[in-house]
Amino acid sequence: MGRPKPRQTSLAEPLVAWFLTNAREFPWRDRPLEAERDPYRVLVSETMLQQTQASRVVDRFKRFMDRFPTAHSLAEADVDPVLELWSGLGYYQRARRLHEAARAVVNMGGWPSEARSLRELPGVGRYTAGAVASLAFGERTPAVDGNVARVLLRVRGEPGVLNEPATMKRVWVAAEELLEGTDLAASLVNESLIELGATVCTPASPFCPACPLRSGCVAFATNLQGTIPSPRKAAAKTVLHAASLIVFDDRDRLLVEQRPATGMWGGLWQAPTIETPRSLTAPRAAAAFGLAEAPERIGRFSLATSHRDVRFQVLTSRSPVSRQGAVWKSPRQIGRLGLSSAQRRILVEIAPTLVGQRVSSDA
Repeated sequence: MGRPKPRQTSLAEPLVAWFLTNAREFPWRDRPLEAERDPYRVLVSETMLQQTQASRVVDRFKRFMDRFPTAHSLAEADVDPVLELWSGLGYYQRARRLHEAARAVVNMGGWPSEARSLRELPGVGRYTAGAVASLAFGERTPAVDGNVARVLLRVRGEPGVLNEPATMKRVWVAAEELLEGTDLAASLVNESLIELGATVCTPASPFCPACPLRSGCVAFATNLQGTIPSPRKAAAKTVLHAASLIVFDDRDRLLVEQRPATGMWGGLWQAPTIETPRSLTAPRAAAAFGLAEAPERIGRFSLATSHRDVRFQVLTSRSPVSRQGAVWKSPRQIGRLGLSSAQRRILVEIAPTLVGQRVSSDA
């Protein structure tokens, strides 16, 4: 028989001790910290936190849980109010997948308790499955996100680019070995690593004097914490031009349309919008929207998404316009729709300044 692996007390124990003292207060983080949690609350919070700062999630999480307190309540809802509550968080496919996952759980008659089974739920990847399984069901399984990967790479002094398959394979093995070397709850170890990466072992300017792992950190000892992990080469973003048209009817309602369920901002509502590789001139915008006269341009702004640089021009017109599937909505109704941050700016902030510029509601 091979020799047993040594207990990694020099890493797990001080890490968890630090976490128990320094853990931030969040509405999804129950007390005591070692208590098993509601899997639904874990899934909602982890889905919201993907590529989003925790500070932005706090209020959204509270509102979401007030509206949909259980998986059953979410499963029974239409997707539109789900997207409405997600408005402003971005990455809206997460909301759709969360909705689908809740329906899957209800159809299954309950929650799967192992990470392997949780990964069969829509939108649940390896990290989220590990988080739910360890935090809600006590499974001894790791949960590796970017924060965890950065901490483990620095502690071990191993170079690598985050999210590259070879790097992440090594990190998952390291996380598994960490759990195998301690009797501490996997939930505490996992969440401690995440917290450390989010607050101390940050991507830039890590605050090493406050780190409970600095005495055993190879990167700290060799002054490599600024170069581990290696930076990813930024991918060039596609430039996309979008022309959005503000049109009122004679009852001061706005014309809006719903985007296709898939793709960028899938299922969200918008002012009639045309997306093109190049910016539309006023005459071309008139032709594209089927207007009798050129629209007036009243604003420009840009929005950066993960893959695109979207450059909006905001137009308005008194000419009748016809858009298949478009409907008239009052400002109050629009406030309850799922809107991207760009369209919220257009429909909720810019449009009210134009009340009185009306066309016939027969459009």
